[in-house]
Amino acid sequence: MINVNKYVGIPFKHNGRQPENGLDCWGLVFTIYGELGIEIPGGDGSGDPDPHWYKKDPERYLRFLQQIGTVVDPRHVQSLDIVYFALIDGTIISHAGVMLDECQFIHTLQRRNCRVNKLDRFWLKKIRGARRIPEAQNKLLLPT
Repeated sequence: MINVNKYVGIPFKHNGRQPENGLDCWGLVFTIYGELGIEIPGGDGSGDPDPHWYKKDPERYLRFLQQIGTVVDPRHVQSLDIVYFALIDGTIISHAGVMLDECQFIHTLQRRNCRVNKLDRFWLKKIRGARRIPEAQNKLLLPT
């Protein structure tokens, strides 16, 4: 069991994979699952340092996510499901977070620190899917 409060406030860092140096949204997902002893890819293997990668390959993040876990209807998310969003023009998948329960998720955004948000009207308009990692179903998170 882990307490996600320790992640709240960690600064955003593009390609960040270590909490002490900052995390991007996937770095947070990767770190939470790693702490639970569940190995997921740290990224899509591109090694692309460009924070504007989506301009070159808008489908890249979606292709990566589709290789992880199983599909979950966003209306039926549970704790530890990975949720992903289209924040760029409403079509390009560029953001992910981890559900804490059926209505809150933890994530980090560019120019903002790691935070917990409700899956409210704003986020429901942006959500494009969710993935479930079967090994995570018996693990527990302590929400904020």
